[in-house]
Amino acid sequence: MRVLVAILFILLNINLCTAGDKDLFHEVPSSERSKLIDRMKVLIQYEQTQQWERLYDLLYNPKENLREFIARKQKIRARIVSFDPIEVFYVEREGYWGIIGCAETTVPTGKHKRMEMSTNAKIKNGEWYFREIGIVIHHDHEDSCR
Repeated sequence: MRVLVAILFILLNINLCTAGDKDLFHEVPSSERSKLIDRMKVLIQYEQTQQWERLYDLLYNPKENLREFIARKQKIRARIVSFDPIEVFYVEREGYWGIIGCAETTVPTGKHKRMEMSTNAKIKNGEWYFREIGIVIHHDHEDSCR
């Protein structure tokens, strides 16, 4: 029963298809769009459930080895609870899709915070891979998630 509740919680907190009525992923080639959305749901699920080894396998250019990655992730107290994309765009020069969204995070005390976070996605050997989700630092505009 707990597993079912956890799965429902995860599914209800990952909204990767639309913001309002607009399909945010409409510019992604239709042959790859659903694969990207499904793979991103898995990325968020692994973040939520702290499956660090599996999360590491979804990264396209990790800056550290698996052991270092897991050690670092275990030290981070904040966890991503949900991620709702608000902008998807292609960066041709780098060959990846940028995805900015509103993420809700929580800390062990149960306090929640909503903030803009982002990732990049690119196809490698026919599969989607990501850059680790990170905080968007604002210099010229306000965080649209607050």
